[in-house]
Amino acid sequence: MCHNREVSPQICTGRGVTIGDYDGDGFEDIFITGFGKCVLYHNNGNGTFSDVTAASGIAAPQWGTSSLWFDYDNDGKLDLFVGEFADYSDLKICHAAESYGNANEAASDQEGYYCFPKPFKPVPSELYRNLGNGKFADVSASTEIGLKPGKAWGVVATDLNDDGFLDLLVANDTMPDYLWLNRAGRKFEDVAGTAGVAYSAEGAPRSSMGVDAADFDQDGHQDLVVANIDTQTASLYRNIGQEMFDELNLKMGVREATWMLSGWGLRFFDYDDDGWPDLILSNGYPNDLIETQNAATSYRQPIVLMHNLLGKSMENVSRLAGPAFAKSTQRAAWRWVI
Repeated sequence: MCHNREVSPQICTGRGVTIGDYDGDGFEDIFITGFGKCVLYHNNGNGTFSDVTAASGIAAPQWGTSSLWFDYDNDGKLDLFVGEFADYSDLKICHAAESYGNANEAASDQEGYYCFPKPFKPVPSELYRNLGNGKFADVSASTEIGLKPGKAWGVVATDLNDDGFLDLLVANDTMPDYLWLNRAGRKFEDVAGTAGVAYSAEGAPRSSMGVDAADFDQDGHQDLVVANIDTQTASLYRNIGQEMFDELNLKMGVREATWMLSGWGLRFFDYDDDGWPDLILSNGYPNDLIETQNAATSYRQPIVLMHNLLGKSMENVSRLAGPAFAKSTQRAAWRWVI
């Protein structure tokens, strides 16, 4: 992140990347998100890339986080979703903000401290329609994606209601998650509240990060998983049809395995080739000073591997998975200089 007092127009730290052949020339292109600027690199097909961001019409100058290529209107061309995080244009809010760190210590600490994002204003994410010839049009407003500000960290595209159009689950930090159902490629409707994926079972917003989708119980419907900060646990959702989901954290063993872990990236994958999607989760607390404030958790946290037992439960097999799962690892934390 930018270690200065001004918001830089350049990328200070890249945040996410998505790969896809957006122009159909047979070569994979690269889109990188970051703070203050995102960049589209066109693959020239000779081992080099060109920055075509300005010419493409893609302009995402806020804080791009996760992004993805997907064909939302089924026209055969890859469109682009760019998740945007909060408005951090005035970092001095951190002094008065609720935070996991000690604000008084941070004021005299030249290295800064972790600033809890809840007080910062959410911003809308963006959707760009691929027009062909390397050009994109911002359709955030017309599709209604841009009408609902959020604090996006993670996003996954999949067809959740079997209508042939790709939908989006967007994980938001310190506010409800969004479930954008694709209405025939014309607009998106957030149904997270009625679908049962917006809040915790207690009705509280969470600090959500990574997301993924797969049919973990092999019933023909795409299910969902969301990583959250510790004590909120990761959320495993079974798709029960009719655009509704049932949260199975306790029943499937996910709650116990992730209770004091803060989840970030995660993925469904079949590691033992038995035909059932298993689950891997990377973890780490966002504040590297947390151990001086809360002895119950830690900054470095272990990776978790969960074995899918025929869609009926998820067994934590991390202890059997080798040395990489036996030690705690460090994820990058953001430390602000105010």
